[in-house]
Amino acid sequence: VEPVPSEPKPTPAAPRPIPSEPKPTPVAPKPHIPDPISDVASSLPVSVQHFNYVQHYAKSKDPQFTAKLAYLYENGVGCQLNEAEAFKLYNESYQKGNRTCAYRLGMCYNKGIGTSIDYNKAYECFRASADTGYGLALYQCGKMLYKGRGISENKEAARNLFEEANTHGCNKGITYLNNHTSRVSDSETISNLRQEA
Repeated sequence: VEPVPSEPKPTPAAPRPIPSEPKPTPVAPKPHIPDPISDVASSLPVSVQHFNYVQHYAKSKDPQFTAKLAYLYENGVGCQLNEAEAFKLYNESYQKGNRTCAYRLGMCYNKGIGTSIDYNKAYECFRASADTGYGLALYQCGKMLYKGRGISENKEAARNLFEEANTHGCNKGITYLNNHTSRVSDSETISNLRQEA
């Protein structure tokens, strides 16, 4: 019996070299372009940096940035407290159609921040803000109606506004109402006890 010739075994292929990744080409650094805000701001506290940023954009007369700048002046964030400037800027932003800052302007009139107290104007501003569905403005309108400040007293309308404010995420009106109705009932109870005695 003749042996069956075997097929020649293939020779193993030499391992392929792993391709190397291309080396990145060095990129020249970008030339420094001076930025008046960030260059100066890098050495300032964060609140001052924020103030400078907002002030820079408020100069473009953007009502949103004007209102933000007013808030910073009102609270002395990154700057010296300046209520008169805050009031002026809130008013400027409101006159340009920014209804969201109407609430802050209303607070200025209500508390005498940068201006004299004027409950009529405060109510007008709160009402303008409340018309946008802002819960705190609805609460302030209700509070003014409840007390009869800037508008005739109307406790029922105040209750309705407190409930509406609650649906917009502000429960202060319900708390206010609960505190005042419990005081009324306590004083009525005391009055009734005195009459019985």
